[in-house]
Amino acid sequence: LSTSWTHTFSPTLVNALRGEVTTALESDSTGPASGYDPSNLGMSASIGAANPTYFQRFPLTNITNYYALGSQAVLYRGDDELQLLDTVNWTRGSHVMHFGGELRFMQYSQKSTNNTGFTLATDDGWTQQWDTNVAGKNGGVESQYPIVNNYSGNSIASMEAGTWSPTATVNATTAGGNYVSSHYGALYFQDDWKYRPKLTLNLGVRWEDPGRGLRDRFNRLNSVWDFVDQNPVTSLIPAATLATLPVPNGFVGGPTYAGVNGNPTWEFKRVWYEFGPRAGFAYILNQKTVIRGGLGLFFNDQATGNQNSPSNLGYSTTTSYVPANLQ
Repeated sequence: LSTSWTHTFSPTLVNALRGEVTTALESDSTGPASGYDPSNLGMSASIGAANPTYFQRFPLTNITNYYALGSQAVLYRGDDELQLLDTVNWTRGSHVMHFGGELRFMQYSQKSTNNTGFTLATDDGWTQQWDTNVAGKNGGVESQYPIVNNYSGNSIASMEAGTWSPTATVNATTAGGNYVSSHYGALYFQDDWKYRPKLTLNLGVRWEDPGRGLRDRFNRLNSVWDFVDQNPVTSLIPAATLATLPVPNGFVGGPTYAGVNGNPTWEFKRVWYEFGPRAGFAYILNQKTVIRGGLGLFFNDQATGNQNSPSNLGYSTTTSYVPANLQ
């Protein structure tokens, strides 16, 4: 949604105000929707209850030599941005001056991410006929000689027996959601000065306030690194082993979290010194040729989107499945 208002104060002074609201919802959902309780498959009810966003669905089940069943969670996110721009154009003699400002307020929320959830995999390894004297796939017996690599066993049979692959990916993963905000502001001035009939100079400066980085509504961000406190992993190391390490007081340091123990909720401290000068020219060489050039100092900022997504270590999990030895 975009709207603008232009007001003419005089033939030489014009102001243009523009506002824009942008909102976007993105989802690349494929496969069965969420809401399926895996306890219907005989699994523990605690699985779906542990994280409904990622586990309340039919698990992605990869079956060797067959089509997969189920799905993982997918990207589900929304973006909102409010942008306000005001520009004044003032003509005075050989000068055409432009000055104004810009404000942006951005929000980015992500409920779930791709390739995350409950993943199972099965192959024919657990249902093969076993023969230690035969060199082949896991020692399995080739069932239809001379067809190469056609061994006994079947992935569906292994799955129905409740035996999952000991080598493929079998795990449950989650990722921390986010609801981040950022702010941006800028002021600028530019003078297009017709210095000579054939030479125009463009001189200006832009001041930017990049804000304080990103802020998560629920403080799901890492803050500064702690270089002093003892790391909890120290308590897991036997005293005899710890004494041999070149660390007299055990391991120290670790991540801290935004909004906790006095840490700020934003990523950075605000800076006020981002002044970017601009200079350019346009020279009419002849009726068919104009030479143009310019240079300036520019700053990168958060206003370009979520490309500088902050660290949120500690808000994702991966639990791997270790199959039992049935021999």
